[in-house]
Amino acid sequence: MVPPVDYLIGTRIIHFASSIILGGGAIFGAAIANPALRPNSGLSSHVIAEKQLNWLLLAALAVAISSGFLWLCILAAQLSQNSLSEAIGEGTVWSVLSDTQFGRVSELRFVFGMILAVILIRAVIVQARLSNPLFLVLALIGAAFVAALAWCGHAGAGLGFRGKMQVGNDVVHLVTSAMWVGGLIPLLLFIRPGLQVTFDERLRLVRQFSHVATLAVLLLAATGVVNTWFMTNGFQGIFTTTYGNLILVKIALFVIMLGFATANRFWLTPRLSFSNTRKPNAPRVLCLFTTTELVLGLSVIAVVGILGQLEPAGHMHH
Repeated sequence: MVPPVDYLIGTRIIHFASSIILGGGAIFGAAIANPALRPNSGLSSHVIAEKQLNWLLLAALAVAISSGFLWLCILAAQLSQNSLSEAIGEGTVWSVLSDTQFGRVSELRFVFGMILAVILIRAVIVQARLSNPLFLVLALIGAAFVAALAWCGHAGAGLGFRGKMQVGNDVVHLVTSAMWVGGLIPLLLFIRPGLQVTFDERLRLVRQFSHVATLAVLLLAATGVVNTWFMTNGFQGIFTTTYGNLILVKIALFVIMLGFATANRFWLTPRLSFSNTRKPNAPRVLCLFTTTELVLGLSVIAVVGILGQLEPAGHMHH
């Protein structure tokens, strides 16, 4: 039996979410946790949080690779109108892997994944802190792992200069999504009330993340507008097509996320600098708002997974 479209949508959602968590976590380690905690990196609480971050990245990588393979198999089965076992046994999966852009990009992303696996497994087994160069390598390859998804969606189907613009725009959109949404789980690991870190350390982490996330949000909004313009035929199909309506849902979720992020930065973050006796609940409320922000971000990813199976108005027009 040919796998239904719902299977492909679910697999895409899982793959996008795990890839963004992987890329965002790798960037978080290099751009936020490492510089913010480097002066006191030997403290046991910091070592615990870094170990948990490494395990998180390793788990996200395992889910991303397995869901990526399943995505490939389901796609091959749908193209050949066969079951999964038939698509694998008759070589359709290999044909898609070797003869299509999706397959070649998947191979490249698998190589990226293996490099990340070597670094992370070594860190977990040896239980040693990553050096500054390895933090940088992890961040760059993690970002590349996410960015390559641009060639696996609607943007990658464009032709000529317009197609290149769409892919370049989508690369920035994906990486900045990882920087913001993918960085929220690592942020929670490091600022949760149960971890023995000082208010000043939490403050440094949150401020560092706010700087990175602010840049990410600005680029995310700008590339989102450009992407919507491409995909809805100059905004003409935003109200008249299912694709456009889901874009509006995505925008609404983004705006609500932005509200929580703004509250975190301008209301809760300054309260972390107060003493425990004056604002003892600030870290707890900050974690609650950050968790809500994360749930909304994952909801956006779910919408993106559905959008990938719909024909954009811009593509129908051209």
